[in-house]
Amino acid sequence: KMKLKVTNDNFSDLLLKSLNEAKKSAQGKITLKSELKLKPQDPPEYNKSKVKKIRGMLNCSQAYFAQILNVSSATVRSWELGDNRPSRSSARLLQILEKDPEHFIKSVVNQ
Repeated sequence: KMKLKVTNDNFSDLLLKSLNEAKKSAQGKITLKSELKLKPQDPPEYNKSKVKKIRGMLNCSQAYFAQILNVSSATVRSWELGDNRPSRSSARLLQILEKDPEHFIKSVVNQ
């Protein structure tokens, strides 16, 4: 699908079109595609013991664990010491890794 380019010349037309689509959606005449998308849940919070537990499941070093998650060894060390917590994007990776370690590892390791 081609992406529309918004310019000063077409802005008002695009805005009017969007408002008309929103009105038709509110009236139940059309279903907007964005209504069909499910909002993902936020990843869980990971504290030092949870991070250690996941790394323990893999039986790997902090350095290798860091490579898997594409973060530095210092970052993993700071998580496990409780000095910092994983960012939301790192928490999402930890969530996936925790749920299905075999497929996660296969997807990030060159074979």
